[in-house]
Formats: sequence, C-alpha cells, structure tokens
Amino acid sequence: VFDLNIPLIVALGISGPVKYRLPAVFLIGFWADCLSVTSFGFYITLYGWFFMGIRGLRMFIQIRRQLTILLVIIAGVSLEYLSGILFVRNFSEMVQAEVLFWQLLWTIFIGPLLVVIAQYWNNQLQQLAEKMMPAN
Repeated sequence: VFDLNIPLIVALGISGPVKYRLPAVFLIGFWADCLSVTSFGFYITLYGWFFMGIRGLRMFIQIRRQLTILLVIIAGVSLEYLSGILFVRNFSEMVQAEVLFWQLLWTIFIGPLLVVIAQYWNNQLQQLAEKMMPAN
C-alpha cells in the first residue's frame, strides 16, 4: 500500500491559502515521522517540498481536473518511493519495480477517492467556520 498522506497533501496544496495549509502539512509530516523508522524530519521535509511544488505547479497548469490530480498523486508516490530509496536506504539496494508497480496501482484506484473525501471535508469545515463567524 502506498503512503495515504500524499493525496491529503495534494488536496491541501490545491486550494486554500498557504498560511492555513502549511501548518497542517507540518503536522502530517510530524505524525508520519513519529510513526516511521526513517530519520526524523524526512517526511516533514518531503511533504513540505511536495506541498510547495504543488502550489508552484498551480501557476502553470490547472490541477482541478481528476486526471491531473491523479497524475500529480502518481508523481508524488513515485517521488516519495525513489527519495526513500536514495536518502534512507542503502545505495546498494536495488529498486524493486514490483513494489513500485503495486504502489502505483493502488494509487490509481484509491488516490482520487481520498482527494475527493479530503475536499468534501474541507468544504464542510469551511461552511461550518462561516456559520460560526459573524458577518461584519
């Protein structure tokens, strides 16, 4: 199974101001660092760069279409897998194509669903915040 946080980082990077989304990305990275056996800060750094890359990519292409979202998620999972091999594991380890294939296959089926769920909850939370905040 692939990293389920990547679609969440994509959903956070697609919409909303950076000042509200970046702390969430940091907390997700901190949580992943605490649960993993990698060196501390790996996921904070990885998710931070991925988030900022998505924000920068928004200037050049429209990321609201499902196919584009899927391609961004696939790229994120691939980059995470390859960076894990390059920076965490030994350089002598061979890249396991079968593992990457299954991760990308799961990404194709589950990734867009997770982005839709994250966007739904984001809209629900924004509506709740608008109801709680008095209009000036």
